[in-house]
Amino acid sequence: MRAKGFTLIELLITLIIISILTVAVGPNISRYIEQERLRGALFNLKQKLVYARSEAIKRNVTIFVSGSAGADWCVGLSLSTDCDCSSSDPMQADACSLTVNGSQVIHRLTSEDYSGVSISQLRSFRFDGVRGLPWGSGSFAGTIPLNSASYSGAVVISRIGRVKACGNLSGVEDC
Repeated sequence: MRAKGFTLIELLITLIIISILTVAVGPNISRYIEQERLRGALFNLKQKLVYARSEAIKRNVTIFVSGSAGADWCVGLSLSTDCDCSSSDPMQADACSLTVNGSQVIHRLTSEDYSGVSISQLRSFRFDGVRGLPWGSGSFAGTIPLNSASYSGAVVISRIGRVKACGNLSGVEDC
């Protein structure tokens, strides 16, 4: 009668196959994570800007978009120019916050949530409260470029205030 179980040879072959698959898939997983971080930053920034435009029109007020570029970037929304998007206290005078249902709520995105993603250029601008048109120094139609080590993308704001995300990522339209 034969004993049940695996032989040493069968276990070694299984371990070798698993090792080969791990080596082959490992780099793809890190690229996938990098791509998803950039995709998340692109779409969340796009949604934040769409929200700013819609709130400007809904409230009939100017909503300001400001922040800082670089590896430690941040983008924030407020009713005043040049808010401090590093502040996490919505009651601070220069915090990037808006009133929602009677409470001050922080409205910002930061690089803390998207490690490895940087913004190479960011100009402050505003959405007007009448038609949601973007304005900076004169008429504004701009691009906010986001980059990671292997991928790049951008959030594009048209002259009429439409916001779109694009880049060299799968599932995102080319710029």
